[in-house]
Amino acid sequence: MRRWSRPPTLTDRYYANRPLNTLFDVVFASLILVALVYWIFIFNTAKHIEWPTYVVHLVNVVLVVVEFAFNEHLAQRTSLMYVVLWPAIFASVAWIGHATYTRGFWPYSIMSLDNPYAPLVWLGIGVAHVVCFGFVLLLSYFKARWVGGEQPPRLLARQDMHLHA
Repeated sequence: MRRWSRPPTLTDRYYANRPLNTLFDVVFASLILVALVYWIFIFNTAKHIEWPTYVVHLVNVVLVVVEFAFNEHLAQRTSLMYVVLWPAIFASVAWIGHATYTRGFWPYSIMSLDNPYAPLVWLGIGVAHVVCFGFVLLLSYFKARWVGGEQPPRLLARQDMHLHA
């Protein structure tokens, strides 16, 4: 029997939106990394930049930061495995694409396997995702401290979860 008198708690909302929250955590960390890598290592001031490049490497980061600032979501450590999985999936697709349909093209030249440091670059990409996710967790910590209120639930074991009847 459902209780209509009790409003949904943060725990209820968190578990109901968990896949979407996890996706947001992964995207937020990835966007930060992509923007940092592009603007620090790849950007060339001598080259003309088309406006879609600004959208892909800057505007979307600003929009996600604004979204994070004004919603009630706080990143969760439980999203870490998906943050690690994301660059592994990207690497798999990039390698398959390089070997088949892109005719030897890499999304970024730094990813080329011709470079003797390529294994370190690929490992660095994975580690950098984790570091950026740590930064997102830190932002969440400061957001929770600044806003206050009810904290999101820690991941509970199935036997510890109790449903309000």
